[in-house]
Parts: sequence; structure tokens; C-alpha cells
Amino acid sequence: YIISIYTYGDCVTQPSEPPGDFLSQLTKTELLDIIHALKHKHNLSLHDLKHLQQYDMPILLPNFIFNRHLSALESICKYLKENLGFTYHKIAILLARNDRTIWTTYQHAAHKYKKPFPKNTPLLTIPLPLFANRKLSTLEHLVTYLKDALHLPYHMIAKTLERNDRTVWTVYQRAQHKLNRRKKR
Repeated sequence: YIISIYTYGDCVTQPSEPPGDFLSQLTKTELLDIIHALKHKHNLSLHDLKHLQQYDMPILLPNFIFNRHLSALESICKYLKENLGFTYHKIAILLARNDRTIWTTYQHAAHKYKKPFPKNTPLLTIPLPLFANRKLSTLEHLVTYLKDALHLPYHMIAKTLERNDRTVWTVYQRAQHKLNRRKKR
């Protein structure tokens, strides 16, 4: 089993084999029977079935998309647009931002970093829903997640994000200050 941490402190396990492997072994008749049973048992429409996976599992961002050339938000937008083929509108919804902000951010990213992201196996994955919370900046969420949920030391976070150790420490302290200030209210 691969363990992915989706929210600070909550662990969720998922099988190491993708669900597609199981489904590829089924016949067409068996698949249709499963779809029919799901439709009737859970009162689902074909539209609901088609979009069921996007609600089930959060999108996980690979660590290798973060680099010194792009901001954290630029890296995320570039990855979602180029690697996953999402529209600007879908990215905007997932990140709780304006469509124009996403378009502009992607344009800046594409201009600054023309190469596609590699198709490497990630050492770490970061859940995309983290970044929909606007209480912290994208980089603050990222550093806080890596520090608090994955318990990485500052130096490892800095190497992963291709940032200076002092920058990572400052971002983390700023995020903690913002979170503590909100708790006092």
C-alpha cells in the first residue's frame, strides 16, 4: 500500500496497483453490469458516473514540478494545463481563483519555463485541494504541508522546492504566524 496524506495529519491508504488494472480484467458484460448496479443502487445518472472519480480521489501533484524558475502557483498551473490537460476554468475552480488569474499565471509560467515537466516518478505527492484554501499563499501551504504533515526538515524542503533554506524557514514562520493569529480571533 502507498500512503498519501491528504490533509494535515490524516492518512489515507490506497492500493499500490491502480484501479484500472482490476477493471481491465473484466469483460464488457461485467463492466456494464457493474455500471447498471451503481446507477440503480445509488440513484446515479450517467453524468454522475462519468465524473465520479474526480470527487473520490484528490489530484496529487508530484514534487518534481516545483523548481527555482517558477513560483509554486505557476508550477501548479503549468502542470495542470500541460500534463493533465485541464482547462483554465477547471484549474480556477480547483484552486478557488479567478479564471483570468489562472490564465495570466499560466502564460507567465509558459514564457519563463518552456520545457515540459518530466514524466518522472515523484518522490513526494502533494494534494491539490490544499491550495484551494486562500488563508495562506501557495508557497506557504506547500512548505507547511511538507513540514507538518510529512515531517521533512527545512533543508530537505528547500532541496525539493529548489529554494534557499532561509527562504523556506521564513515562509514557514510567516505561515505559522498567520495561522496562530487566526486562532486567537
